[in-house]
Amino acid sequence: MKTSFAQYLRQWRQARRYSQLQLGLELGISSRHLSFLETGRSQASREMILKISQFLLVPKIEINQALLAAGYAPIYLEQVENHVDLQPALEAIELMLTKQLPYPALVFNVDWDIVNANSAARKLLSHFEYTGNNFIEFLIADSLSSKVIINWAEITAHTLQRIHQETLLKGSSKRLAQLEQCLALHLTEIAQPQQPTHPLILSTQLQLGQQVLAFFSVLAQLSSVQDLTLSDYKIELMFPADPATSAFYQTN
Repeated sequence: MKTSFAQYLRQWRQARRYSQLQLGLELGISSRHLSFLETGRSQASREMILKISQFLLVPKIEINQALLAAGYAPIYLEQVENHVDLQPALEAIELMLTKQLPYPALVFNVDWDIVNANSAARKLLSHFEYTGNNFIEFLIADSLSSKVIINWAEITAHTLQRIHQETLLKGSSKRLAQLEQCLALHLTEIAQPQQPTHPLILSTQLQLGQQVLAFFSVLAQLSSVQDLTLSDYKIELMFPADPATSAFYQTN
C-alpha cells in the first residue's frame, strides 16, 4: 500500500516526539492546519513539505518519497560517483585520507560498508581474517575467528549505540536493520556481562602479534552535500590513544 504524505507527516512528528500543538508553534502554523495535513483534509504545498521535513530532520530519501507521494518532483538526486559536480567532495575525502597518514582512516556508507580507506587502514585490516567490506559483518567475523579486537564487546556495544542514534535521526535501510539485529544477537550470545568502565576516551584495542595498538576516532560527514549517497558517507579518522601506539607509527 502506497504511503501518503499525511502518513509520512504523522510518523515524522511522532518519531521526533512533537505534539501537533508544539510542532505548529515551532513552524508558525496552526495546530488545526497541521491536523488537516495529517488527516489528508488539506493538501500540503511543496514549500510546506520542505519546511516541515527539514525542521524535523527527515532523511533526504524520505523527503523525496514524501514529495512524490504528494505529487511533486523529488529535489535530492543520486548521481554516479564520477559526476563532475561531486568531484570537489570526492577530492576532499581523498585529501582527508591522505593527510591522515601515517594513521588509519576509513569511509563508510549508510549501511556501514567500507567504501574507501587509506593505506594505513588497509594494512591494519589485513591482520583480520574477514575479507568482505561491511564493518558490522567484520565485527562478527573477528569474534569468531581472528579475535584481534581485545575489547570486542565494548566496541560492539558502542557501535550498536551509534547505529541506533543514526537510525533515530535518519531511519534505517532493511539491510542495516538486519545487520544491527544480527550483531546485537551475537553480542548477547557470546559476551559475558561486565562492569562498565566508562573511560574518558573509549579506544579500540587491537592485538597484532606481540604489539597492542589502541585508537580513538574522530568522525566527519559531508553535511552540505545534497547527493543521496555521498551525503550519508562517514569518514572515520583514527588516532593513537596511548604512547605505545603513537611510537609504533613513528617507527613504522
